[in-house]
Formats: sequence, structure tokens, C-alpha cells
Amino acid sequence: MGIASSTHMSATGMWVEKYRPMKLSEIVNQTEIVGSLEALIKDPTDMPHLMFSGSAGVGKTTTALCISRQILGEYAKDNTLELNASDERGIGMVREKVKSFQDLQVWQKFHSK
Repeated sequence: MGIASSTHMSATGMWVEKYRPMKLSEIVNQTEIVGSLEALIKDPTDMPHLMFSGSAGVGKTTTALCISRQILGEYAKDNTLELNASDERGIGMVREKVKSFQDLQVWQKFHSK
């Protein structure tokens, strides 16, 4: 079974990344949730903070990335910090990553003028 994992790789990466939804409308079997989220992002200036919870693999990260892409467009990748509680252990690590991300954003803003 361990050998089979290499068959899930493609020229551009893992299969799950290759077929990950890019827009909220591409998420399946979550019609009500997607509808609510699409209503929220119509006016990003009035959008509340969001927290996603649920079992592993239900689409929390994918949903958040879709929202980021739809609001930020081509700037989403550089302006989105993905923190996953299953990967990040301890508040110190989270603070460090957030601080580093914030410092990068300030540096980029300062140097882009």
C-alpha cells in the first residue's frame, strides 16, 4: 500500500490539490453553507471574522481558501496566511507565524511604493 501513494502525484502535485475547488460554487454537497458564505462575501468590508470547525477532511481549509481567492483575486496567495491547528502546536508557534506574516505584509507594502 505504501507504494501506491506515489501514484497520487501528478506533474503539478498531489491529486487532492489538483482537484481542490477554487471557488465556493465548486464545493459540493454544502448548498446552504455555500449560499450563506457567498452572501457574506458580497460586501467584504462588512464581513465578520469566520471560524471553521469540523472533522478532518470536511473542507474547512478549502472553503477558507476559496473565500480568500474570491475576495482577493490574484493577491490571495501573497495575502493569505493558512494556519492549521493540527499542524500548529502551541500559541507561541501561532504568534510567531502571525508576526512573521504581518512583518512581511508591512515590508511588501513599504517596498512597493
